[in-house]
Amino acid sequence: MTGIIGGVSITKFVDLPMPLPPLPEQHRIVAKVDELMALCDRLEAQQTDAESAHAQLVQALLDSLTQARDAGDFAQSWQRLAEHFHTLFATESSIDALKQTLLQLAVMGKLVPQDSNDEPASELLKRIQSEKQRLMADGKLKKQKPPTEITEDEELFIIPQNWQWARMSSFSELKSGFAYKSETFRDSGNNQVIRMGNVRPDLLRLDANPAFITDELALETADCELSAGDIVLTMTGTKGKQDYMYSALITNQHLERGRLYLNQRLCIVKAHLVNTGFLSLMLKDERLLEPIFKSSTGTANQANIGMAALGAWALPLPPLAEQHRVVAKVDQLMTLCDQLKARLNQARQVHEQLAGALVEQAVA
Repeated sequence: MTGIIGGVSITKFVDLPMPLPPLPEQHRIVAKVDELMALCDRLEAQQTDAESAHAQLVQALLDSLTQARDAGDFAQSWQRLAEHFHTLFATESSIDALKQTLLQLAVMGKLVPQDSNDEPASELLKRIQSEKQRLMADGKLKKQKPPTEITEDEELFIIPQNWQWARMSSFSELKSGFAYKSETFRDSGNNQVIRMGNVRPDLLRLDANPAFITDELALETADCELSAGDIVLTMTGTKGKQDYMYSALITNQHLERGRLYLNQRLCIVKAHLVNTGFLSLMLKDERLLEPIFKSSTGTANQANIGMAALGAWALPLPPLAEQHRVVAKVDQLMTLCDQLKARLNQARQVHEQLAGALVEQAVA
C-alpha cells in the first residue's frame, strides 16, 4: 500500500497503535456520544428559540416607546423597560436596538423636554433663509429655488409644537464630489481624496486604501474640499441592501494629516445655523431614511440617490437650543450603551476562560 493520508504513508498509518476498548464498552461509548450530541442539538435549538423570543420582546417594548400616544403612555413604557432593564439588555443586539430607539426618540422630540422659551423652529428657518439670501447676494452661495410645501404624507410622525418639518435644502447646502480620474491618484501627499470605501456608518476611515492628488489638482477642485463640521454622505450602493447613505461628520482630527477632497457619488452637507450633531442623528435614523431609500434610481443592481432627492428630503427640525440639548443627551446615553456592551464582552471573555479551564481540568 503506497497512498498518503495527511502526510503519513498508509503502510505506517495501519501500524499506528489505537486504543481499543472492549466491545461492550464500545457500544456504551457510542450510545453516550449519541445521547450527548442529541442533548447539544436540543440545547442549541432552545438557545436559538430563546434568543429569538428575547429579541422580539425587546423590540416590542422599544416600539412601545416610539409609538406612545401621549406622555402618560410614554412614561408607562419607560417604567416597564426600567424594571427589567438588566434582563432585557443582556446581548449586543439588544443594546444596538436600544441605541437605534434612542435615535428615533431624539428626532421625534421625546428624548428631552421642550422649553417654551426656546425660539421656535419656524423662526429659526426664517433666520436661515435670511442668511442664505445674504450669501447668495454676495455670490458665496448658488441661487436656489424656494422649497416646496411639505405634504402630510411626508410627515412620518407627530412632532412637538415648536418643531417644524423642513426640506433638507432649507437648512443646508449640498455639494456633490468631483469625478477624479484614477490615473491622477498618488500613493502619498497632503491632499487625500475621500472615496466610497473611506466612509462607513458614522465613521471616516482615512487609512482604507488612501489616494492622494497633487496640489495643482487640489487647487482646481477647491469646491470639493472638506471642512470641520461638514457631513459626508455616500450616494451609491447595492439595490435592496441599503449599503449606502452612510454618513460621517468631519472633525478637526480628520484634518490633522492634511486636506480632504470628496470624490464622485458622495455628497458634502454643510449645515446653516443648525447643530451638525443633530443633523448627523437624523441621517442615521432608520425611519427617516426609509423615504430616501425609496427614491433611489439606477440599474438592476446599483442604487443611486440624486441631489434633488436629498434636497427635497423632509426632516423634523427642533429649535436650535433643543438641538444642543438633544445632542448632549444622545452623547451621554450612547456612551453608557457602549460601556454596557463593553462589560458584556468582558463577561463573555471570563465565561469562555472559565469554560476552557474546566475543560482542561476535565481532560487532565
